[in-house]
Amino acid sequence: MSTIQPIKNTVKKVWYTFINGSGWRWVQKAIILIFFSLVANHLAASDNFLDSETYRFPIEGFLSTIVLSILIGIIAELNFKFYEKNISLKR
Repeated sequence: MSTIQPIKNTVKKVWYTFINGSGWRWVQKAIILIFFSLVANHLAASDNFLDSETYRFPIEGFLSTIVLSILIGIIAELNFKFYEKNISLKR
């Protein structure tokens, strides 16, 4: 009997639980949010273009875009849950 087999099964179960659960949705949202904020902030000013002589990474804009997007996402999700609850109760 080998003790390696139960460890592999446990890792697979944890991985499938993560993929099928809400954790994977949050990871996907975070990846999309980071990509969006990078693109938006690099297009915002001419100093932020990669081929510019005075290139600087837009860290302030990048972080503020992430914070604002998180706040907007939380408000939108709460709003959706509120209206879903009220519409479901009226039917």
